[in-house]
Amino acid sequence: MNHDTYVDKAKNSINDQISNINTIVSNLLQLKKTVGTDIDEILSNEVIYQTGNQIISELNYKIKEKQIQVTNNILNTSEVTLPLSTQKLYITLLNLITNAINYSSIGGQIELYTKPDGIYIRDFGTGIDPNIIDKIGQQHIDKIDTSGGSGMGCFW
Repeated sequence: MNHDTYVDKAKNSINDQISNINTIVSNLLQLKKTVGTDIDEILSNEVIYQTGNQIISELNYKIKEKQIQVTNNILNTSEVTLPLSTQKLYITLLNLITNAINYSSIGGQIELYTKPDGIYIRDFGTGIDPNIIDKIGQQHIDKIDTSGGSGMGCFW
């Protein structure tokens, strides 16, 4: 590998890490706003659908970059009501959709839909490491490999 290719890869890697750190900080700041607000709303499919569309629009640059097809079927699936604030819904969906994009292959598909028991984000990416799946919800998950998710987004 020549020096220019190595430097370019290093720059891209650093830019990706900075973007990931910015996303984490932003999510933490949003989460901080919701702590101490015990008032939850009852959210309908319409609110969930609109929030999903807002996030899809905000992440459109990543979606286009990976040529991913994202389908928001929330209005066409089972009615669900969630005792959740709109801020918590936004943060949770942002995390799950971002992860679905990050771990999807180029040209992949992502679908948002509901069932009576909750919201679902279906993708066909690398998935959560099978060794981690049983540990979701535990306080500490050691994950060094970056080929799949840790499942922490599912803990909410």
